[in-house]
Amino acid sequence: MKYLLTILAVAGLALSSPAAANDYYNFTSQTARLTSVEADHLTPSIQADLICLSLNIYHEARSSTMKDQLSVGFVTKNRQLATNKSMCDVVYERHWVGSRGRMVSQFSWNSPGIKSRRLERKAWDEAQRLAYAVMFDSAIEDPTHGATYFHESNISPGWSRHAVNQHRYGTHTFFNLVEVEQDHRSRLPG
Repeated sequence: MKYLLTILAVAGLALSSPAAANDYYNFTSQTARLTSVEADHLTPSIQADLICLSLNIYHEARSSTMKDQLSVGFVTKNRQLATNKSMCDVVYERHWVGSRGRMVSQFSWNSPGIKSRRLERKAWDEAQRLAYAVMFDSAIEDPTHGATYFHESNISPGWSRHAVNQHRYGTHTFFNLVEVEQDHRSRLPG
């Protein structure tokens, strides 16, 4: 065993060690700040929107492909444009679901337990760069073709039966919804 550990160490590999403390920033999603993009030229509200979009990409797709992460970013942006709300309003949107008897977030990561976790440096920095590109680089095409919804590809929620224009990247399926009756809309998640 000693020799195996030595070989792995020389090769730069590890069996399974916990992440080092310096692999995480000393802030959480609730107190997140920009670390890898130049944003001094942006207004405070645009910087806040950039952080919100980065958080959505980070929490929804950080362990997936770059195309999947970009797609999450574009769905968020597409919703923002369709609703004429701020990016943060879209990311933190909640609605009442009578059948559950509670408020439900549009994006599943918006819960106190998740928002209080520290952010992984590498994934957080990448999420910011992708969010910046989604917001400001007009040369990047929307891989979702205007989608405003997504869900994990390994599930098939009932509300997705109204899906059109579906595209699957990484771990998510991206789509639009056909017009449904108002009472059905109140049950639609992120």
